[in-house]
Amino acid sequence: MIDFGQKISMLVACLAAPLNGTMPEQFRSCDPFRLQILETPLNSTLDNKRKMAIDNHLATEQSHHILIVDDDREMARILSNAFEGAGYVTTVAKDGNEGLAVAETKSPDLIVLDIMLPRRSGFLVLERLLQILEDPIPVVMVTGNFGDRHRTYAEVLGVEGYFYKPVKIPLLLEKVSDLLSRSKVTNE
Repeated sequence: MIDFGQKISMLVACLAAPLNGTMPEQFRSCDPFRLQILETPLNSTLDNKRKMAIDNHLATEQSHHILIVDDDREMARILSNAFEGAGYVTTVAKDGNEGLAVAETKSPDLIVLDIMLPRRSGFLVLERLLQILEDPIPVVMVTGNFGDRHRTYAEVLGVEGYFYKPVKIPLLLEKVSDLLSRSKVTNE
């Protein structure tokens, strides 16, 4: 088992390594989910279309607000850092009830929602939001549930994106950028 100090040392070494698109072999033994974002090459993974979508988002005058509802603190932190790095404003809720309350009071532009949450599942949050909101908020689910019935039910409820953990951050950013640009056009 790797202790916290070793993880920090490995993380620092990973960050200091040349960004040539590969993770040094000696660091691949650490938890790949937590360090996945470090393995993403900065230039080769993002093709021109993705770069343009992110650049277009960064050029907008107003930052969009994204609500992240996930009980896994590390996952929420990774998502929050990725979205904030792309110019979004984020709020994190640690359970379904808190997520529902934040969605009702802060009116986020988009919600990133886990399915398995304490106190109220992601599906129950989504069902309630559909009942109480006049204008639906785009929802992207990020989950460890690999069942087809979960994905199908999410689609029935109007979920706009469905990603399995560990999520590929550049693909998630691309989807979020696309959804927010479409909702901006719809609202104008």
